Amino acid sequence: MGRAVGLMTICKYCGKDFRSSRERRVYCSDECFESFQTERRRKYGRDNKEAIRKRRTTCKYCNNKFKMKELKERCCSNEKCIEKKKEEKKAIVRKKYYNKNIKRKTKKYKKQDAENSRKYRKNNSEIINKRDRCRKREKREWIDSLKKDEKCNKCGEDRWYCLEYHHVNPEDKKFTIACAISRGYGKQAILEEIKKCVILCSNCHRELHYFEQQEKNEKKSQKQQEEHEKDKNIAIKYIKEERLKNIILPKKLNYKIVEEELEKEWVKDLQIKAQNNLNTFKGNQFTKINNDIQEKIDISKIIANKIGTGKDTVHRSIQIHKRGTEDQKQRVRTGECSINKVYKELEPIRYASRK
Repeated sequence: MGRAVGLMTICKYCGKDFRSSRERRVYCSDECFESFQTERRRKYGRDNKEAIRKRRTTCKYCNNKFKMKELKERCCSNEKCIEKKKEEKKAIVRKKYYNKNIKRKTKKYKKQDAENSRKYRKNNSEIINKRDRCRKREKREWIDSLKKDEKCNKCGEDRWYCLEYHHVNPEDKKFTIACAISRGYGKQAILEEIKKCVILCSNCHRELHYFEQQEKNEKKSQKQQEEHEKDKNIAIKYIKEERLKNIILPKKLNYKIVEEELEKEWVKDLQIKAQNNLNTFKGNQFTKINNDIQEKIDISKIIANKIGTGKDTVHRSIQIHKRGTEDQKQRVRTGECSINKVYKELEPIRYASRK
């Protein structure tokens, strides 16, 4: 595996190149960090001897001068100074708790943090992109190194650049190994996902997926066919039930039902309404003129929908009721003759000739 040049930084103390990480970004080791801190303290002590001596001999709270032995943590033995020191310690504890648990959850802090990170990304975009490219290149080389000692479990292909990872159980699959680097998964997550996989060459892998897809398609088409047949049977059953509902009586006895409906009040009300407000229009149909809109009322159609028979049968029954003799009506009532036969016996309507 090659060296990731974009991820290497120079140590601030010893000047060596090292791989930067979240824990170590400036110093290559803990020893370099400790030695740098000791040198920094010594240098500060040499340059600021008078300021350090003054700080150690004066009380922080009353500003009176004492000997070094008389002061403890820059505080004298006065009760007021001790109380101020305790209050200061409590304030420090409260501030730490606030910064750790409350401040980070506030909207103001989140907004400020987001703005700072946006500014950093904008000002250091080249460095961030270079670092990301180096990390991805390093992960690809690491995954390729894992394949170099493996073979295809089906045909025994040992060329690492032809090998691929295949998930044994698709339900346990979280992500594909090929897309893991671009999606930003870490090495530990990739290793856990590799444990669920088997190594195959590209040809064997595609062949296996092809036959799996064929089986899925066959099952899907079979299931759709079964559902289609089921829906078809339900539809046929529904149509039969609806037909049985409509066929209440034989066709010969339909006249009796129509005659009973014509004697009811709703038909009489409709006829009165038609006589008063409507003009006659082709026998049993009436049209109402209201704001230049024509509304057709067909009594035979309304009765046919109510009874569940044909419109022509109801129309002929109405004509027999209007123009037929008592003998003809009786023959239709008893079912001795059909409605069509008696309807043909009726005399045709003679309309006035138009000049």
